[in-house]
Amino acid sequence: MTREFQVVPKCCGLSFGSGQAQHGNDTRSCDANLPRIAVGLNGGGLLANGATSGEIRNISSDGLTSLTTNPSSILCVSSNAYCGAPGSPQAVGTTSASNLAVPINTIKLTVPPLPVYPTCPTGQTCTGSTGGFNIRTTSASDTAQTGSSAASATQSAINQDYVRINAGGQVEMCNVTSNNPVVASNGGIPVPPANFVGTCSTQINNFCAKLGSGTAANPFTYHCRITSVLVQDDTLNNTRNTSNTDRIQNNSLWIDSTVAPIYLYLNSEWNATGIDTVTSTNGQADGQIIHLKCATAVYTVPCGVTATQSNFGRVAFYSNTNIVTSIGDDGYIRNVFLYTPKGDLWLNNISGNPDSYGDPAFSGTMWVNNIAMNCGNGSTCGTGGGITRLSVAAASVSVSNGGGGTLGNLFYEPIVRSTASTSLF
Repeated sequence: MTREFQVVPKCCGLSFGSGQAQHGNDTRSCDANLPRIAVGLNGGGLLANGATSGEIRNISSDGLTSLTTNPSSILCVSSNAYCGAPGSPQAVGTTSASNLAVPINTIKLTVPPLPVYPTCPTGQTCTGSTGGFNIRTTSASDTAQTGSSAASATQSAINQDYVRINAGGQVEMCNVTSNNPVVASNGGIPVPPANFVGTCSTQINNFCAKLGSGTAANPFTYHCRITSVLVQDDTLNNTRNTSNTDRIQNNSLWIDSTVAPIYLYLNSEWNATGIDTVTSTNGQADGQIIHLKCATAVYTVPCGVTATQSNFGRVAFYSNTNIVTSIGDDGYIRNVFLYTPKGDLWLNNISGNPDSYGDPAFSGTMWVNNIAMNCGNGSTCGTGGGITRLSVAAASVSVSNGGGGTLGNLFYEPIVRSTASTSLF
């Protein structure tokens, strides 16, 4: 006898109606109880040092970090009742009015596998298929710097600070002008660049694979092999970059996903090391990584629109190894998806003097193993002397699985609803 059952998805832990009116009248939202920040993907959690010197805040409707509201919890993937090793902090922040505690709630959950980096598609030339590309945004100068001062052998202009898909369908890096100064009321968000300087370079495209057919059902996606990302200050050759607001403005790595999603893989196969906005030879650590997305592409000028919450998944950082993503001082990573299940996120307060910019901070969707807050010098946490901040986006996101599709909502469970048919033969 063969029996066929009707199976429908529902929000994990809730009834059929949650988020799906066609299955009932439960109006609760799936995402209301499931924040976009998940830790413990490899047995970790919140690192002990500096736990009470951090904050988690919501992102307000204008995209800025709210200083007055916070989410109900952080999600921790754990088969135990606690997150991380026994004795680990089970909350971020304290019960004080200025630093309200956000508890860590555990959930038994099998997260989807990391995207596998695609092989070079037929018809494409991927000359960098055995290595990875180093992104080095280490100069705020509007004049291209080349030669012996370059920080990477694979990138000749060390101030190329804008990643995009060009009109020819290739990934390229460009140098853009700086729009300074930062206005404090803007929450420390740098003003998007207005113009390109010099000639863009497609060196990075040698390490990228282009998937998809460009149709609505199978859109283009770009997948790049990255060894490391370094975004830092360089004031030596730029007399304008003398104030703190100028430095915040002028040391950003802009990633433009207007044409298509861009996914950066930092994998063990090419010895990837990590993402760093902290390391600096000049004592500054204000690096920012910012996602841009415009309605349509205009190739003659940079995109001037910061990506919205619903577009976070169009720029993603993936890693299958234990890399560290370090953000320091006034640094910020904005509007991206960080999926490093074996890696850590470290918030490093170099100056120990938090200001209106909310330093340092991350906003977007993040699935990591450990979170370390209030790191003093990039290696020791709990000694920074200030406040570090995570920002949680309220909106749900759609993120790629590396093949042009999506990972989907992790928090749905298929449930047998009724018998659809029965056959005796």
